[in-house]
Amino acid sequence: MKPTEVDDEGMRHTKWCGDEGKTALYAGYRVDKDDPILEAIGTLDELNSFIGLARSRIENDTVSSILKQVQQDIFTMGSDLANPREAGKKGPRLEEERIGWLEKITLDLDRELPQLHNFILPGASPPSALFHVCRSVARRAERKVIGTKKRGTENVIKYLNRLSYFFFLLARDYNLENKIKEDEWNIGKEE
Repeated sequence: MKPTEVDDEGMRHTKWCGDEGKTALYAGYRVDKDDPILEAIGTLDELNSFIGLARSRIENDTVSSILKQVQQDIFTMGSDLANPREAGKKGPRLEEERIGWLEKITLDLDRELPQLHNFILPGASPPSALFHVCRSVARRAERKVIGTKKRGTENVIKYLNRLSYFFFLLARDYNLENKIKEDEWNIGKEE
Protein backbone atom coordinates (compact mmCIF):
# COMPACT_ATOMS: atom_id res chain seq x y z
CA MET A 1 0.00 0.00 0.00
CA LYS A 2 2.68 2.54 0.85
CA PRO A 3 4.70 4.15 -1.93
CA THR A 4 8.28 3.18 -2.65
CA GLU A 5 10.87 5.04 -4.69
CA VAL A 6 11.95 3.17 -7.81
CA ASP A 7 14.96 4.10 -9.93
CA ASP A 8 14.07 3.57 -13.60
CA GLU A 9 16.92 4.46 -16.01
CA GLY A 10 18.01 7.39 -13.93
CA MET A 11 14.48 8.62 -13.29
CA ARG A 12 12.86 8.38 -9.92
CA HIS A 13 9.16 7.84 -9.58
CA THR A 14 6.75 6.62 -6.97
CA LYS A 15 5.32 3.14 -7.26
CA TRP A 16 2.56 1.97 -4.95
CA CYS A 17 2.84 -1.55 -3.60
CA GLY A 18 -0.27 -3.51 -4.49
CA ASP A 19 -1.04 -1.74 -7.77
CA GLU A 20 -0.91 -5.10 -9.54
CA GLY A 21 -3.78 -6.46 -7.45
CA LYS A 22 -1.61 -8.56 -5.15
CA THR A 23 -0.45 -8.16 -1.57
CA ALA A 24 1.96 -9.94 0.75
CA LEU A 25 0.85 -12.07 3.66
CA TYR A 26 2.68 -12.32 6.96
CA ALA A 27 3.87 -15.77 5.87
CA GLY A 28 5.91 -14.10 3.11
CA TYR A 29 4.10 -14.97 -0.09
CA ARG A 30 1.88 -12.82 -2.30
CA VAL A 31 -1.79 -13.45 -3.00
CA ASP A 32 -4.47 -11.79 -5.11
CA LYS A 33 -6.35 -9.06 -3.25
CA ASP A 34 -9.62 -10.93 -3.78
CA ASP A 35 -8.24 -14.15 -2.30
CA PRO A 36 -10.64 -15.64 0.30
CA ILE A 37 -8.01 -15.23 3.03
CA LEU A 38 -7.84 -11.48 2.34
CA GLU A 39 -11.65 -11.29 2.28
CA ALA A 40 -11.61 -12.77 5.79
CA ILE A 41 -8.80 -10.51 7.02
CA GLY A 42 -10.50 -7.47 5.48
CA THR A 43 -13.77 -8.30 7.21
CA LEU A 44 -11.91 -8.61 10.52
CA ASP A 45 -10.41 -5.18 9.86
CA GLU A 46 -13.89 -3.78 9.20
CA LEU A 47 -15.16 -5.37 12.42
CA ASN A 48 -12.26 -3.87 14.36
CA SER A 49 -13.10 -0.41 12.99
CA PHE A 50 -16.76 -0.73 13.99
CA ILE A 51 -15.72 -1.86 17.47
CA GLY A 52 -13.51 1.24 17.70
CA LEU A 53 -16.50 3.38 16.71
CA ALA A 54 -18.65 1.66 19.34
CA ARG A 55 -15.95 2.24 21.97
CA SER A 56 -15.94 5.93 21.11
CA ARG A 57 -19.71 6.15 21.73
CA ILE A 58 -19.93 4.57 25.18
CA GLU A 59 -18.88 5.86 28.57
CA ASN A 60 -18.64 2.55 30.42
CA ASP A 61 -14.96 1.93 31.27
CA THR A 62 -15.49 -1.78 31.92
CA VAL A 63 -17.16 -2.37 28.54
CA SER A 64 -14.59 -0.16 26.81
CA SER A 65 -11.78 -2.22 28.33
CA ILE A 66 -13.39 -5.48 27.18
CA LEU A 67 -13.86 -4.08 23.67
CA LYS A 68 -10.24 -2.94 23.56
CA GLN A 69 -9.13 -6.47 24.41
CA VAL A 70 -11.43 -7.85 21.72
CA GLN A 71 -9.74 -5.47 19.25
CA GLN A 72 -6.37 -6.90 20.29
CA ASP A 73 -7.72 -10.42 19.71
CA ILE A 74 -8.99 -9.44 16.27
CA PHE A 75 -5.52 -8.25 15.27
CA THR A 76 -4.17 -11.59 16.49
CA MET A 77 -6.80 -13.37 14.37
CA GLY A 78 -5.72 -11.40 11.31
CA SER A 79 -2.12 -12.32 11.95
CA ASP A 80 -3.12 -15.94 12.48
CA LEU A 81 -4.95 -16.01 9.14
CA ALA A 82 -2.13 -14.21 7.29
CA ASN A 83 0.31 -16.86 8.50
CA PRO A 84 -1.22 -20.24 7.62
CA ARG A 85 0.18 -23.11 9.63
CA GLU A 86 1.32 -24.87 6.46
CA ALA A 87 3.74 -21.95 5.86
CA GLY A 88 5.68 -23.21 8.88
CA LYS A 89 6.46 -19.73 10.26
CA LYS A 90 6.01 -18.78 13.87
CA GLY A 91 3.79 -15.86 14.66
CA PRO A 92 0.89 -14.71 16.83
CA ARG A 93 -1.92 -17.26 17.09
CA LEU A 94 -5.32 -16.98 18.71
CA GLU A 95 -5.06 -19.36 21.64
CA GLU A 96 -7.85 -21.41 23.22
CA GLU A 97 -7.63 -19.35 26.44
CA ARG A 98 -8.94 -16.28 24.55
CA ILE A 99 -12.09 -18.23 23.64
CA GLY A 100 -12.53 -19.18 27.31
CA TRP A 101 -12.14 -15.53 28.36
CA LEU A 102 -14.84 -14.42 25.91
CA GLU A 103 -17.14 -17.31 26.85
CA LYS A 104 -17.00 -16.36 30.54
CA ILE A 105 -17.82 -12.72 29.86
CA THR A 106 -20.64 -13.71 27.51
CA LEU A 107 -22.20 -16.23 29.90
CA ASP A 108 -22.00 -13.76 32.80
CA LEU A 109 -23.77 -11.14 30.69
CA ASP A 110 -26.38 -13.62 29.48
CA ARG A 111 -27.32 -14.53 33.07
CA GLU A 112 -28.05 -10.87 33.88
CA LEU A 113 -30.51 -10.28 31.03
CA PRO A 114 -34.21 -11.13 30.94
CA GLN A 115 -35.25 -13.93 28.63
CA LEU A 116 -36.30 -12.93 25.11
CA HIS A 117 -39.63 -14.01 23.66
CA ASN A 118 -39.36 -12.28 20.26
CA PHE A 119 -36.64 -11.06 17.96
CA ILE A 120 -35.65 -7.46 18.57
CA LEU A 121 -35.12 -4.76 15.98
CA PRO A 122 -31.66 -3.14 16.06
CA GLY A 123 -31.71 0.60 16.63
CA ALA A 124 -33.26 1.43 20.01
CA SER A 125 -30.20 3.59 20.79
CA PRO A 126 -27.05 4.58 18.87
CA PRO A 127 -24.64 2.46 20.98
CA SER A 128 -26.96 -0.54 20.87
CA ALA A 129 -27.34 -0.16 17.09
CA LEU A 130 -23.53 -0.08 16.76
CA PHE A 131 -23.25 -3.26 18.82
CA HIS A 132 -25.72 -4.87 16.41
CA VAL A 133 -23.58 -3.74 13.47
CA CYS A 134 -20.58 -5.36 15.20
CA ARG A 135 -22.65 -8.51 15.70
CA SER A 136 -23.58 -8.76 12.04
CA VAL A 137 -20.05 -8.00 10.81
CA ALA A 138 -18.68 -10.64 13.22
CA ARG A 139 -21.10 -13.15 11.68
CA ARG A 140 -19.88 -12.23 8.19
CA ALA A 141 -16.26 -12.52 9.33
CA GLU A 142 -17.03 -15.99 10.67
CA ARG A 143 -18.50 -17.02 7.30
CA LYS A 144 -15.48 -15.58 5.46
CA VAL A 145 -13.02 -17.47 7.68
CA ILE A 146 -14.97 -20.69 7.14
CA GLY A 147 -14.85 -19.95 3.40
CA THR A 148 -11.05 -19.94 3.39
CA LYS A 149 -11.09 -23.68 4.12
CA LYS A 150 -7.71 -23.24 5.81
CA ARG A 151 -6.47 -25.64 8.43
CA GLY A 152 -5.83 -24.14 11.84
CA THR A 153 -8.67 -21.61 11.78
CA GLU A 154 -10.80 -23.47 14.36
CA ASN A 155 -10.00 -21.07 17.21
CA VAL A 156 -10.75 -18.03 15.06
CA ILE A 157 -14.11 -19.51 14.01
CA LYS A 158 -15.06 -20.37 17.60
CA TYR A 159 -14.07 -16.92 18.87
CA LEU A 160 -16.09 -15.13 16.16
CA ASN A 161 -19.10 -17.33 16.86
CA ARG A 162 -19.05 -16.34 20.53
CA LEU A 163 -18.22 -12.72 19.70
CA SER A 164 -21.36 -12.20 17.62
CA TYR A 165 -23.51 -13.46 20.50
CA PHE A 166 -21.57 -11.26 22.93
CA PHE A 167 -22.42 -8.19 20.81
CA PHE A 168 -26.08 -9.20 20.72
CA LEU A 169 -26.11 -9.37 24.51
CA LEU A 170 -24.12 -6.14 24.83
CA ALA A 171 -26.72 -4.33 22.71
CA ARG A 172 -29.52 -5.60 24.94
CA ASP A 173 -27.58 -4.84 28.12
CA TYR A 174 -26.88 -1.26 27.06
CA ASN A 175 -30.57 -0.60 26.48
CA LEU A 176 -31.63 -2.29 29.70
CA GLU A 177 -29.03 -0.39 31.76
CA ASN A 178 -30.12 2.91 30.21
CA LYS A 179 -33.86 2.11 30.50
CA ILE A 180 -34.35 2.19 26.72
CA LYS A 181 -37.23 0.09 25.43
CA GLU A 182 -36.31 -2.30 22.62
CA ASP A 183 -38.62 -2.72 19.66
CA GLU A 184 -39.67 -6.31 19.11
CA TRP A 185 -40.39 -7.96 15.80
CA ASN A 186 -44.17 -8.07 15.51
CA ILE A 187 -44.68 -11.08 13.30
CA GLY A 188 -47.19 -10.12 10.61
CA LYS A 189 -48.53 -7.12 12.55
CA GLU A 190 -48.37 -3.47 11.65
CA GLU A 191 -47.54 -0.83 14.24
